[in-house]
Amino acid sequence: MAELGFLGIAVPEPYGGSGFDNVSYVLAMEEISRACASTGVIMSVNNSLVCDPILRFASEARSSSGWCRSLRASY
Repeated sequence: MAELGFLGIAVPEPYGGSGFDNVSYVLAMEEISRACASTGVIMSVNNSLVCDPILRFASEARSSSGWCRSLRASY
């Protein structure tokens, strides 16, 4: 999923994400969840609980350094 850009689907491209809008995120989520619900949950958690708060509330210096591991799934 990380190689396809689904783990950062709503993250802007300058930060290493896919840069898609919310409608694209929902469509991708529906299709992935249709095939495997637990995989859809993983995608949702990474986008909603990890990436979104960093995007909204972190400083520019903090947000530019915090994306890489989350988007590439390399912990």
